[in-house]
Amino acid sequence: MKKILLGIGLPLLIILFFACADPAGPDPEDTTAQPSLTSLSASVPSGSWMSYLRDSASLSAITIPGTHDSGSVTEPTWTPRAAKCQNLSIDKQLDSGVRFLDIRCHLKNDAMTIYHGWISMPIRFEDVLNVCSSFLNANWQETIILCVSNEDPDDDRNTNTKSFDVVLKEYIKNSTKPVYTKATIPTLGEARGKMVLMRRFDSNEPYGIPTDGWPKCTMAPIIVQDDYIATDNDQKWNAITKLFDEARNGPLDKMYINFASAYLPSVGGYPDIPSVSDDITPRLTNYFSNSQLPRGRYGIVVLNFIDEEKARLIYMKNFGRL
Repeated sequence: MKKILLGIGLPLLIILFFACADPAGPDPEDTTAQPSLTSLSASVPSGSWMSYLRDSASLSAITIPGTHDSGSVTEPTWTPRAAKCQNLSIDKQLDSGVRFLDIRCHLKNDAMTIYHGWISMPIRFEDVLNVCSSFLNANWQETIILCVSNEDPDDDRNTNTKSFDVVLKEYIKNSTKPVYTKATIPTLGEARGKMVLMRRFDSNEPYGIPTDGWPKCTMAPIIVQDDYIATDNDQKWNAITKLFDEARNGPLDKMYINFASAYLPSVGGYPDIPSVSDDITPRLTNYFSNSQLPRGRYGIVVLNFIDEEKARLIYMKNFGRL
């Protein structure tokens, strides 16, 4: 009799353990978070939050924090408020949870440096690849989307002997970490430990996830909100929240990229970046801090002047309430 009771008791204890661990069971609509990780709080570290997601989740089904003009960390004194978009260097952005980088490259003498418009930044494309590779070496279950564009394609054209896409391929070939260059959106399992190339430049062949027609992207599996001139911050905020709603309810094979960044045209002709971010970013923080906001896919949320707190508010929507 004692053996029979013991035989019954062990399976019963196992059943009770899992019932108590997650009384409601896994969310049947959840396609990203592991079933046991749907109600996490501060326990998801910013450097490795993707390691808590399923391999089968498409990158298009994940809520991802990103940075606009990721390499724009400085500006000339004679153009204050017009070029700087980030306070954190790219390595610090990645450590803070950012997984989408907006990389604006300028080709001169067959070499790529990072620009914002016509203003040069103190970082090369090679540096970006090296920083991303170092991060992925330390966090092999993460991935980084590199959205690469050709900034000022006509300037310095006569100094180059190769096209933009040819030079880019050479950089990627020499990268110490692999880069996913297919035209299709990968699953997280396919992308772990790699950079994923998103293409905002012309190419003679399929190379990287295309964004043809940006910001409309009518021929690509990507929906973009990039209203980068904001004369009315309320109108900009409405555009942001409208795309959040679309991302929440749209098909998971569509990638939604939502730029919270923009600038106000100033009287002197220069863009005024903080006039928009100083207003929009607090609204965004309040939006994602709302305890009633459900867990789900809100797309790639691209900010100016991001920090770890803001990035965490975004990526935690893959898991549950804060």
